[in-house]
Amino acid sequence: MAQKPVVIKGIVSNSENEFLMGATIMLYSVNDTIKVIDYSIADENGKFSFDLKEKPTEKLLKISYLGYQKKKVIITEDQFFYNIILQKSTQTLREVTVDASAIRDTVNLVYDTTKFSKNSKLKELLRDNEGIEVTDENALKYMGVPINKILINKKEVFVNQNSIALDNITNEMIKDIQIINNYKDKFNVDFDNFNELVLNVNVKNKFKGALKNIIELGLGIEKAYLLEGNSFLFSDKLNVFLTQNINSIIEKNNNTNEIKNRQNNTSSFYSENVSSISKGLNEVRSDKYNNTYLLVKKEYDNLKIQANIGFNNSNQDLQNRILIDNNQNPVSEEITNNNRKGNLVYTDIFLTTLISKDFSLSIYSNIDRVDNQLIWNNEKSIFPSLNFESNTLFNSNNFIYTTGINTKKIFNKVWLWENTLEHTKEDTDNTFTNDLGEVSQSIDFTKKSSNFSSSLFYQKSNLFNIGFNINLKNNEDRIFSFINTSSQLLYRNYYNVKGALIVKGQNSKSNYFLNIGPESIFFKDYQYSRLIYPISTSFNHKFSGRKSISLSYENNYLLENLQNSLDSLYINFTSLETANISERNIQQSQNLTLDYNIANISKSLNVSFLAGGSIDNNFTQANLFDFNSNINVYNRMIFDERESFILKHRYSKGFYFTRKDHKIQFGYELSSTFSNNQIAQENIIYPFSTEKYDAKLNLFFIPQDLFFSEVSLLTNLSNNIIKINQNKVNSIEYNKNTLAISKAQGNHIYSAFFYNEVFKSETETIRRNDLDLKYQYTFNESISIFTKGIAILNLLNINNTAGNLSTNSISGLNITTINTNTFGYIITGVQLKF
Repeated sequence: MAQKPVVIKGIVSNSENEFLMGATIMLYSVNDTIKVIDYSIADENGKFSFDLKEKPTEKLLKISYLGYQKKKVIITEDQFFYNIILQKSTQTLREVTVDASAIRDTVNLVYDTTKFSKNSKLKELLRDNEGIEVTDENALKYMGVPINKILINKKEVFVNQNSIALDNITNEMIKDIQIINNYKDKFNVDFDNFNELVLNVNVKNKFKGALKNIIELGLGIEKAYLLEGNSFLFSDKLNVFLTQNINSIIEKNNNTNEIKNRQNNTSSFYSENVSSISKGLNEVRSDKYNNTYLLVKKEYDNLKIQANIGFNNSNQDLQNRILIDNNQNPVSEEITNNNRKGNLVYTDIFLTTLISKDFSLSIYSNIDRVDNQLIWNNEKSIFPSLNFESNTLFNSNNFIYTTGINTKKIFNKVWLWENTLEHTKEDTDNTFTNDLGEVSQSIDFTKKSSNFSSSLFYQKSNLFNIGFNINLKNNEDRIFSFINTSSQLLYRNYYNVKGALIVKGQNSKSNYFLNIGPESIFFKDYQYSRLIYPISTSFNHKFSGRKSISLSYENNYLLENLQNSLDSLYINFTSLETANISERNIQQSQNLTLDYNIANISKSLNVSFLAGGSIDNNFTQANLFDFNSNINVYNRMIFDERESFILKHRYSKGFYFTRKDHKIQFGYELSSTFSNNQIAQENIIYPFSTEKYDAKLNLFFIPQDLFFSEVSLLTNLSNNIIKINQNKVNSIEYNKNTLAISKAQGNHIYSAFFYNEVFKSETETIRRNDLDLKYQYTFNESISIFTKGIAILNLLNINNTAGNLSTNSISGLNITTINTNTFGYIITGVQLKF
């Protein structure tokens, strides 16, 4: 006879009879405390419940709540209600008192401890949790909501610096990991109900209040070298984090977007230079890289100070083969040898003081210096009989600083007044020289802006706050171009005046935001003004602790970059842009995104659906105009409309079996992207469209007692179809299959990755098979040795093929780039911890 379902209920409270809303209750088997059978979150009355399909024999409850000691309760067959009382933790309470932050609704993350080694990075542990998404760029989301703060021991340490924490915090440091849905720092003056979603990492006691250091030193064949170091101090009042990474093995532990997003309203000169130095390229012949970063945060009762200093140095050599064809008819072929090197130095200083608990003053400054140099040797053949060889030198130097002051004041608990005054200046000097034809260009660019913003909010209730913002901005852009014996000067002075209505609200389940209002752009020199209507809105709702939905819409406007209005602009070794674009051209961009997430930790289940679309109007785009000389000439034009649409679906499910906790996990990700655009061919406008289909499949097997900790199969499939005037003109297919095996047991850690890749366009096919290996042996807590290598088959000339292939037709013709570099190394070294 089938057993009747059983409901287990209970209440979680403290010794003072106060309900502990948000307490986490995990259900386990007594014989298996790794596998989570189910979990529940206590409601506002401290209540929780579990629906069981059978009598609860040999079951165990684990109850936790921030600031209280954890408790275990064994479930008996004849008891169906449990009154659980948690005792306060003296140590945790002391930390909360110092922190003075209101923290509620905490979810403790669980990851498979048998799967990860001591050196596993934080982002690897997070990816093992349902509902958490970590992208390749280290963007972090939980249930579809972005996370931009990572706390250490409930202290704000990494703000808009996810990469530093995700790539440098390791498993051996971590005591536990928490998602805090409603976090509020005392230095952020705001209405009480406005909180943040953050990630908190509690480190083990031996890593608290003491300076710790980790150093890796390695040497290998093909001039491979590695010197990495981490020094950190985590405490209640002072947090210090220093990373040093010098290597020739393409290991870059910084994030380009996080560096660039520190500065607002920058030029494309700055953005491209930062990307070239901090990120570079993956498939190169040689790479010499240095990244040094220092973060210092000091906190007093009413004062918080933070300083960040970063230094990047990069030197890369690579070779590419570039093919241009028109409907598969060859037009030209180029062989380029490229050296790119440069330095990037950036500094941030933040100071926030509480004049009173309802009044804060912040002062900040961001300073960047970028020096970038690119050298090309180019051999070009234009079919049937023209041949060129040229050398090009490009130097670009940027200096940019932003400084500002911000005040926030709450009146009578229902009024919030915020003011910001900010000034930014950017200077860029570029020089371009090509020896064939003795072409040279120098660029002197200056961009200045002064901005004042003031907002006043009234709180009617938690879900209804209304405010008005006024923003005044004065801008000056100047660019001077000198080509051989001719020159051109462009200058514009314009004002932005914006008034916006802001409505927002937040409670435990929902939050929304709406910013809408007119903005006037007045061009002083032309006595011309333009009225635009930017909109920004978002909505997020949690149906439960397992289901959420997010919706966002943006209507933005962007003034054309001044350099796009120059008659001529040399941009790289083969390209000259010519333009007749007004410096008053304003582009419009609209974006709509809908995201639905289901995450069930107890069932190892994660499901998400995303749909998004964008429309760009009055945008500019470069089209290939003339390729019959050593320098390809592009003509930048204004187009009416560009549309794109994306659908994405992710699914993952874990299956546990046997008491030894064997586990199989299956997952996939499917996405489709469609775009409709326009291009120009011989001054005729044609419709241009792309269709891209991607599929990622993965299968993980995690045993307990075999010769490996995890074995996984991963497959990536991609097909990109390009059409001009409804006719298919190009496509590229990509397929990668990987078999990965890893083991972490005792003193030994090893991993092996076997993979094959296929790149296929209409005219070219590249196949690659290779092997990556890593092994580490630990003598004691302080010393270990390691050996690791990538692309080992290519390194040993067993499988010597090109690195990858890419193609696009957005310029009007098919341009295929074949990367003829595959970088491989084998390196051996020692790791020291003290």
